[in-house]
Amino acid sequence: MKKTRAYYEALLDLGFVKGEKLTKSEEEQHKANMRNGIEGDANIAEVSSGVYRRVNDEPDMETFIKMYMLKSLYFSRAIRSCLVFFVVIAVIGIAIGLLAYIVPTILEWSRFSL
Repeated sequence: MKKTRAYYEALLDLGFVKGEKLTKSEEEQHKANMRNGIEGDANIAEVSSGVYRRVNDEPDMETFIKMYMLKSLYFSRAIRSCLVFFVVIAVIGIAIGLLAYIVPTILEWSRFSL
């Protein structure tokens, strides 16, 4: 796989690597190269608007897979927690709706039976 700028940006975005901040002169050089259409180093990625980082510590495949599995587990737990929250809110809403329907009906039936 060819390691492009998008590859290094994805590694930084997903938190698999920590990038080192470019010095002012390196950053100005990189911006000048980008304006002139010159392709610079592929391992320099734009983190946010105008902030660039250099990726030096690329993980090996085994470390990458382990980190990916741990992040997947973390995100699946977060999704499960959100899902439980919304299911509990839905059940409470249904219970309140049923009570709002049943209580007036029972009161009306008891009024007729008297």
